[in-house]
Amino acid sequence: MLGAMTAGLWPSLQHGLTAGQVKQQAQQWLMQLESAQQQAMVRAQRVTVCPTLDQQHCSGDWQHAMWMRVALPNRLLGHFKRGDYLYGTNWRSDRVIFHPLGGTLGQQGRWWWGTQADCCWQVILSHTGRLRMVYK
Repeated sequence: MLGAMTAGLWPSLQHGLTAGQVKQQAQQWLMQLESAQQQAMVRAQRVTVCPTLDQQHCSGDWQHAMWMRVALPNRLLGHFKRGDYLYGTNWRSDRVIFHPLGGTLGQQGRWWWGTQADCCWQVILSHTGRLRMVYK
């Protein structure tokens, strides 16, 4: 009887774990973008965030690249792992460029984090540089 009860709870528990991981990855993505934006303002230089397949060069492939590259014009600041639950994006550029005032040179877009069963947390970046995360 206990086994039957536990078996019935397993899908619900697993869904809860996955939903928590999805939200955590979206939050980490938001924090990484905020960090890059802050670096641009502190250093008074443009900072670029882009997807990379080889951790060296921007690939422009937001959907398949598992690493993101953060760099100044002539200096790499670091890499971070994108996460497994990126569901989609409508970002139209191959990179995000934050200028020294924190804006994005007119770029704007969204990244969706979720699964087919549970979509989505959105990280939204406006052309003014405003970053936010919402659940839809």
